[in-house]
Amino acid sequence: MKKFIIAFIQYYKEVSRRRIRRRLGLFLFCVLVAFACWILTILGKNRHFEIQVPIVFINVPFDQALLVDHNRQVSFTVEGSGWFFLKSKIQNLSDTLVIDLNEYEHSREIDLIKKINSIDKISLEKLNIVDISPAKLKFSFEKKNTKKVPVKFNGNIKFAKQFGLKSNIRISPDSIVISGPQEDINQINSWEINPINLAELTDDQLFDVNLKPAINNNILLSNQIVSVFIPVEKYTTKRLKVPIHIKAIVPFAKINIYPDQAEVNFLVGISKYKSINENSFRVVAIKEKNLMNKLKLGIEKTPDGIQDLKLTPHLVDYLIFYK
Repeated sequence: MKKFIIAFIQYYKEVSRRRIRRRLGLFLFCVLVAFACWILTILGKNRHFEIQVPIVFINVPFDQALLVDHNRQVSFTVEGSGWFFLKSKIQNLSDTLVIDLNEYEHSREIDLIKKINSIDKISLEKLNIVDISPAKLKFSFEKKNTKKVPVKFNGNIKFAKQFGLKSNIRISPDSIVISGPQEDINQINSWEINPINLAELTDDQLFDVNLKPAINNNILLSNQIVSVFIPVEKYTTKRLKVPIHIKAIVPFAKINIYPDQAEVNFLVGISKYKSINENSFRVVAIKEKNLMNKLKLGIEKTPDGIQDLKLTPHLVDYLIFYK
């Protein structure tokens, strides 16, 4: 009888679980159908969408800098159903707008509304352009000036435990030529790459990265992309005994300190392990007013390429021998 009751209870639990799974599956199916219907309804309605399209100028006189009074992009407000917007945005409106300056030899103003209406690929079926900003674009020319500036690294790098830089980060090319009005380029002394963030590095890194876009519309760059090489190597612990140098206290005949050596403990890349010795550091003992019969140790010189530097001891005893 007991076995029968246990079997009945197990059967009832199994039936209940199946029933719950069927109800949950039905509920999820209904949610998906409702979501799909909502998406179809939204995409079927006419709405306004804004699209940013970059402007590219061609046939700019070689010895002239182009000055534009707006950002080098045009903003379209288009009206249409979501279906046609999704289809057209990727295929057409994401292209650049090319303006041939040879067409404006006798004018310094571009009517973007007329320009857009003359381009077939922008006049899309069932997708109407209702607004363009800016509607007109004024431009002028000034004598082109150029300047070569270094490219600067811009980023946050974190290494895995006991790994670090093997040597300096290399950027290729390490400089670019900027061109534009003299007044604008005079204020620029370097150019940064777009910021990057890397973590847990254990191997060399080589990648291409874009330069920061020019905030000033009238500045042009000779390069848009540079290569960055980050050399990475394993670090190991090294300890050295370093002599302590005494900073002048008063012109006494002689000052003895105990101990007369300090220990430096640090992490160093394997490639630099042998080249770093006690002469790579300068440890000094300094008298401070709040310390009685003690000198405080500090480090005046350290080599490049080390991490987690520790100095022991921090204080030393001293004896003064008078003249």
